[in-house]
Amino acid sequence: MEITVKVNRYVDSLKEVTYHLVSVNAREGLLRNDNIDKLLGTSYRDVALEHGGFIENGNEVYFKTREEAEEMRDILQEMLRARYSQVLDTELAENYADWDVLETGEGVVVIAKDFLDQNGKPVMVVMSEDVYLLEIPGTEGEYVDLAGYHENEEQYRTAGDMLKHKIMSLTDKEIVRVEEDADEILDWDTLEEISEIFKRYMNTRKQYLRYVK
Repeated sequence: MEITVKVNRYVDSLKEVTYHLVSVNAREGLLRNDNIDKLLGTSYRDVALEHGGFIENGNEVYFKTREEAEEMRDILQEMLRARYSQVLDTELAENYADWDVLETGEGVVVIAKDFLDQNGKPVMVVMSEDVYLLEIPGTEGEYVDLAGYHENEEQYRTAGDMLKHKIMSLTDKEIVRVEEDADEILDWDTLEEISEIFKRYMNTRKQYLRYVK
C-alpha cells in the first residue's frame, strides 16, 4: 500500500499570508497528526517544531516557506520508511522465523523455504505477490532448493521472471488459487500447508508493507 507525503499550500485570507504544511495520505485518506504519531511512534509535531514549524489554527503545524516544508517532508518520508521497515522486520522474525528473507525494501518482501516435492526432494517455495518455484537453468521441470539458490543467487536474480514457475496466487476476492500443475510437483497436504501460510503472509503484507513516496 502506498503512503504519500506531500507539501500543500495554505492561504490565510484573514491575515493575507500563505503558509505551507506537510500532509500524509494513506488508503484511509488524509491522516491527522495523532494518526501520524501512531505510525511514527513519536510526536510529529515535536519533530516539525524542531525544523521550523509553528502551531496555528489549534493543533495544525505550518511552515513559513516551501523550502522548510519540503525539508520536513523528506525527513518524514525517511522516518516512515524506517518505522515500517522496523515493524516488518519484527513481524517476519517473530512469525516467519523458519523462512529465509530473500528481499525486503520499499513495497517489497520476498520469503522462501524448502518443502519436499513428490519425489522427496527439497524444492524452494518462494512467496511474494504470488507463490512460485524457480526452475534450474538448463533443465525442464527441475526446481532449485534454498542451498542451490544461495550458491547461484546472482544468476537467479538476473534471470528474473524467466525461471519462475507459479504454483499459487490470490484472487481479487482474496481466495487462494492453486495452479493446475501444482499437484504434479507437490502433494496436496503440502499445498494446503503452503496455502494457509500464504493467506497469513498476504495479510502480513497488507498490514505492514508500505511504499512511502
